[in-house]
Amino acid sequence: MFPTEAPPIILIGHSMGGAVAVHVAQKRAIPSFAGLVVIDVVEGTALESLYSMTSFLRSRPQGFRSLADGIAWCVRSGQIRNVESACISFPGQLKRVATGESATMELDKGTALIDVSELNLSGNLPENSSRQFFTALANTSPTLTSATSMISEEGEEEDDEAMAASDAHVVESGNGELTLPSNLSGTALSDEVAESLESNQVPPPPHTNSQLPPMPISGSTDAPKSSSSAEAAEHLLTPGGHGAYTWRIDLSKTEPFWRGWFSNMSSLFLSVPEPKLLLVAGVDRLDKELTIAQMQGKFQLKILPRAGHAIHEDSPDEVASCLAQFLLRNQFTGAKPKQ
Repeated sequence: MFPTEAPPIILIGHSMGGAVAVHVAQKRAIPSFAGLVVIDVVEGTALESLYSMTSFLRSRPQGFRSLADGIAWCVRSGQIRNVESACISFPGQLKRVATGESATMELDKGTALIDVSELNLSGNLPENSSRQFFTALANTSPTLTSATSMISEEGEEEDDEAMAASDAHVVESGNGELTLPSNLSGTALSDEVAESLESNQVPPPPHTNSQLPPMPISGSTDAPKSSSSAEAAEHLLTPGGHGAYTWRIDLSKTEPFWRGWFSNMSSLFLSVPEPKLLLVAGVDRLDKELTIAQMQGKFQLKILPRAGHAIHEDSPDEVASCLAQFLLRNQFTGAKPKQ
């Protein structure tokens, strides 16, 4: 890949990916390894949470009627609190029942679309989800040209004012402007869906839930938040359901390996001599060993309390800022002069 000298490499991993990054760093497998960033995975709380994983996997819907249906479940259940992120990343967990082809491959080839009008989010939403995102889709996407005719000029002005007054957790890109992921398409929001979203009462997000398999990180051993039985039945597939989606990977088959990835992980993390950054969604995520080490200044800690387990998806701008500060602090790069 690098014909001459390899550049400094920083490993970044989330959840079980963070455990993999720790093991790779500790084995000194990369000659030009320079730093380690781990996102929301800690040995103590990870091992405690494994006890609830089997019940969580059983409680998930077995499949979804459409990609939009799956994304709606993902957001309502709190797996990802940022609707835009869910539209991009959640399809990667699904495959079409009839063909076995991954949903991301279908989106890349144009054989599948995410129909915005099917994103039925009338239930309770996490705080980071808002109607402004869907209004922005209708107003900015060239593939949703019919959307503008369904929203009056007065309504557009009200939505613009609402977006300007909303807090920093409204879905937005790094430059503050809402953008449309390239794999989104479909028809305009129906009046019924728009009214449902507009009237929805958004509760504050839970502090420690929103874990994703196969390793939820929480200070308690309670099962991660899952859909109600009625909601699960709404999405449940019959075997061989035509045109529907199911999970790409049977995570229950990986259960024998879960504990091995997390055992002794805190010690391995601390044994890495290079600069280290740990991003967590709550201070309660830390186990005793890491708490002591952090007080001794052995690694850099950043807490993003308004995000769920998928910190980098719920608060991508904040995570990007943390990474930039980490790079500058350790002189991996220099600050760009202001124009």
